[in-house]
Amino acid sequence: MRSNKFRIIAHRGSSYHAPENTISSAKLAMEENADALELDIHLTKDNQLVVIHDSNIKRTSGIDKNVTDLTLQELKQYNFGLWKNKKWENERIPTLEELFNIVPKSKTVFVEIKSGPECLVEIKQLIVDGKIQESQMVLMDFNLDTVLKAKLMFPNVEVLWLYEFEMLSTPKAKRILLDNILKTAVENKIDGLNIENIKQLDSAFIKKVHDNSLKCYCWTVDNCKRAKYLMDSGIDGIATNKPGWMKLKLNI
Repeated sequence: MRSNKFRIIAHRGSSYHAPENTISSAKLAMEENADALELDIHLTKDNQLVVIHDSNIKRTSGIDKNVTDLTLQELKQYNFGLWKNKKWENERIPTLEELFNIVPKSKTVFVEIKSGPECLVEIKQLIVDGKIQESQMVLMDFNLDTVLKAKLMFPNVEVLWLYEFEMLSTPKAKRILLDNILKTAVENKIDGLNIENIKQLDSAFIKKVHDNSLKCYCWTVDNCKRAKYLMDSGIDGIATNKPGWMKLKLNI
């Protein structure tokens, strides 16, 4: 049965149409009425939280440098939209604070931590400074150690464990892994799981997650048939690169 709280989460913003993890991508996602925004964060050389997926900026700026080797001011010199289309040639890398400033209070921001637990101190400072509301934020990471530290530091914030499967894993191995992941999450009192879009993430597993009082999300879903199945199976939300199109297709 469909969850009443099912959410369409804009993966790196409306990243099919606009350059990922940018102000423009986030604004477009909000215009398309996405229920939530997903983004990735790294720490700069001067300990600023910037929104970017890769640790190296070459793919989205053309410059072969690492985020950790550059200050925020240096990063702001580069273009992060031209790779997508010439009309985005003035796009700059945003800070986490800048992204939060354009997201309505009614929307949630799913923050994927890319630089490890050292990011947590800077996130905490943004909360202390009143730049970010705990109630508006979901934290997540693939690294279990960072997930556990995030839950300790932010007891009132929803914290998710992201999981990706090896490409050559057999269907049986994936099912066993799913059960082990859930067991580990329950034992460590993690709030929920955000699982790669694999066939084995089915209605039975989603029910099992909910029966253990955890949230269940899936990334990345751009197929509307698959999205409807997950929605009807009661999943809490899906990340998609096409939030507006997906909401239209699902009639929500």
